[in-house]
Amino acid sequence: MAGITWLHLSDWHQKDHEDEQSNIVDRKKVLEKLIEDIKNRKNISNKLSHIDFIVFSGDLAFSGKTEEYTLAKKTLFEQVLQATDLDSDKLFIVPGNHDLYRGTFKDDIDYPERLAKSFGTHQEFQTENHIKEVLSILYKRELLLKPFSNFINFVQEYNNQIQPGYASYKILNNIKGKKVGLLGLNSSLISGRKINPNDPNEKIKEQGKLFIGEDQFDSGLKEIKDCDIKIAIMHHPVNWLNDELEFESKIDQSLRKFDFVLCGHRHKSNAVQVDSLAGQYLTINAGASYSSRKYSNGYNFVHFDPANQTGIVYLRLWNNDLGKWINEPYLDEQDNVVYTGSYKFPPAKPDYSSSSSTRLTPIGEEKYVQQRKHKERVDKHYQELIDAIQTGTVVPILGADINLCDRDPKHPSYPWEWNVDGDYPPTNLEIATHIESELSRFDIIRCPFHDYSTSQSNDLPPDCPLRQKHVARLNLPYISQYFWSKIQQGNNKGLLGRAIDNIYKHHKYQTNSVHKFLATKFIKKHRSQKAAGVFEPTRYPLIVTTCFDRTLEQAFSDAQQPYILFSYMDKEKEFISNKYDLTKNQKGEPIVNLSRERPKQNDYLDKYPVIMRLYGPINYDSTKEGENFAITENHFLDFLYALISGKATIPNQILTCLANSNLWFLGYDLSYWNFRIILHCIINETTSKDASLKYWAIQEKPQHLERELWEFYETDLFSNLSIYSLEKYIDKITTKLQ
Repeated sequence: MAGITWLHLSDWHQKDHEDEQSNIVDRKKVLEKLIEDIKNRKNISNKLSHIDFIVFSGDLAFSGKTEEYTLAKKTLFEQVLQATDLDSDKLFIVPGNHDLYRGTFKDDIDYPERLAKSFGTHQEFQTENHIKEVLSILYKRELLLKPFSNFINFVQEYNNQIQPGYASYKILNNIKGKKVGLLGLNSSLISGRKINPNDPNEKIKEQGKLFIGEDQFDSGLKEIKDCDIKIAIMHHPVNWLNDELEFESKIDQSLRKFDFVLCGHRHKSNAVQVDSLAGQYLTINAGASYSSRKYSNGYNFVHFDPANQTGIVYLRLWNNDLGKWINEPYLDEQDNVVYTGSYKFPPAKPDYSSSSSTRLTPIGEEKYVQQRKHKERVDKHYQELIDAIQTGTVVPILGADINLCDRDPKHPSYPWEWNVDGDYPPTNLEIATHIESELSRFDIIRCPFHDYSTSQSNDLPPDCPLRQKHVARLNLPYISQYFWSKIQQGNNKGLLGRAIDNIYKHHKYQTNSVHKFLATKFIKKHRSQKAAGVFEPTRYPLIVTTCFDRTLEQAFSDAQQPYILFSYMDKEKEFISNKYDLTKNQKGEPIVNLSRERPKQNDYLDKYPVIMRLYGPINYDSTKEGENFAITENHFLDFLYALISGKATIPNQILTCLANSNLWFLGYDLSYWNFRIILHCIINETTSKDASLKYWAIQEKPQHLERELWEFYETDLFSNLSIYSLEKYIDKITTKLQ
């Protein structure tokens, strides 16, 4: 078939013989089916009958050891090359963060200690000029590349690739009459560093802190400038690079000199066309070729027709239930199916006239204007939020989705895979699935897109979204009400409480960036500047939470920050307040002075920060099993009645603070009816919004209804496409506050 076709693999994570023993059977099964899928590619499309070259976008090894590369060559590459009938010179490889041998930092006595530390802890990587100097001076650049020595030696010996660790390039002549230029960019130059290299418990956070450097772009582009088709390959997606440094803000302009940008690292597949005044390119992210047998591994084929500048990306997904690779459905941020298995992309470059001046198509100009407006909107939000924090005029309102923050992006778990004994506190959906699995399961499961029902999820049609795990089917109030009603009819009235106990009573979860920020930087910066206007902000901030877990309180305790917890108790049908100070018991836990009286004070926020918990007990260990969790539909109706009737009294100082503050919703999910009622009751009814106040909602994947509702409540919504991730969002706010 006419056109250029390549195979895109990434993230194999090969371990050595010793570390691989527990994994060898699962990897062999996935690999066997991968090779079979590649061999049978004509079943996917006749356009894939001939493969012209193969790209591997990083993380071939697990820890950058020589033995791992030897095994990867034998187990993966040799079989893939045989399945595509290609030689190794048609294989192009770039390094990833797992291809960096971290033993260099501690085992090599000649390796400078300052270069083994995290980004930002030494002068070399502080400014654009510093980075330019490090990359342009050969001996300094070689120090950065030293941890990649095993990778570089393997690739050079295997396929004679030019400088595989830095600005590697390959020119493929006469591919369907075209000259194809491949440029490999090392985005992992400063990966693997810690602030304290000797701390085994420190987690490495790299998103938004990595760099490539202009020198890599410039030196590589110079070699492939005459190619008809230019393809950039790097391990990390663009949003993992540092956008604070001046030259990294130009990276998008550099990428627009390419037709395609291929990435890995995220373990998720997608294809996105990028258009603006500067040009167009298609970015294609490969999934992980192997993360685990149960993981949704992925890879892709790309077929491009240079004659009409169109093509197709064929996305493949590992389905462990079926034991084979299938077409991968891709959903947008509203969970709408954008494409299933194949993504047809528009022209990689506009068909301009013969005029020497480059002109923009109306569609490209419109998208560029949209991008500019979007950036201006986000920048304005940051400035307004920072001003509100520093003047003490913002109240964070937390939803349970903040508990998704800081989870390993390479291993996103589905709700039913959440572990009650793990590190992460649960979202509402994860609580629902836990309760369901603890007590029993629904008798019948119905596919939302097929006229089909069954008692076993494995019996659903293969393309059912429930099988593909793209559709969430559990609602926490509903599932809790279901089992509460079922249990009330029998002799097991304590079962629901005990299921909740398993989550909260016996386990201490790990605090994340949101919890730590609110317990430290947010408190310190609150009211650091004088606010203009009639309303005098309180001395300390108010934080409202709808989360069931106690991780926020744990962050306050860890930070040695006293606070008052103001919480709704379902048993009493009213709010109770308690003070947590720095006094601790013999176990190191903060001492609480319990009070069962209705709060009457109106000076809470003049003494301590206040955490207002809308439901859930203040001192869990003093309550009976689960009795004070407002978790079922009946509980929420009681809560609503208590608010309306005045039984659950909220002090005037807190109501005044809510009425005169900007509201900052973090991870607050309006798809639940009870959260909509609470929002309407507390925000809309008991307060009157001043026109000068702002409401902001930060939500990862809002549904269409939620978007409409946020607009109804005059709230500016920012999704994951606006801020990339909650982790990066909080990190950016922290940086700006400094």
